[in-house]
Amino acid sequence: MWSEIFLMCVGVICVASEKKAWNVSSNASFPGLYEIEINNTESCLSFCYYKKGCFVVNFDASAVPPCSIQATDIIVDSALLKSKENVTNYILVNVDAKRLEQAPFNDVRSCTDHCFQSKNCYAVDFDTKTTPSCWIQTDPAIDADPKKLYPMETNTNFIWSKE
Repeated sequence: MWSEIFLMCVGVICVASEKKAWNVSSNASFPGLYEIEINNTESCLSFCYYKKGCFVVNFDASAVPPCSIQATDIIVDSALLKSKENVTNYILVNVDAKRLEQAPFNDVRSCTDHCFQSKNCYAVDFDTKTTPSCWIQTDPAIDADPKKLYPMETNTNFIWSKE
């Protein structure tokens, strides 16, 4: 089956979108977020935007790593923000775009096979830092252009060749 599949392996799928809308609060931090190994604001916001269930980002310029995202179901309310120097908080307010959907697979072959067999799967984000590791993109409106991807050490991506 692998000989029949043409994949392009690239960095993480964090595609720029015109539909993004964030409420930004300077010197404010949202409690209970999960640190991820991203070191710039744009990549941090894009990662959260395309991660299902993520609506909140803290970017702390004085922390290593500086990016923290929502990783669990929480009540997203700006009233929960706490004052903290050097932190910029972002709360997503326009969530009409579809995101990556997590699939129940922890190996690359099962994940890519699942995507290949799915009617509307266009790309796979295999993230070894999550459990399960398999994330699929099923929204054709999101442009999975490799030139718009942000690299991450824990991710490998596969985009179905349209040729």
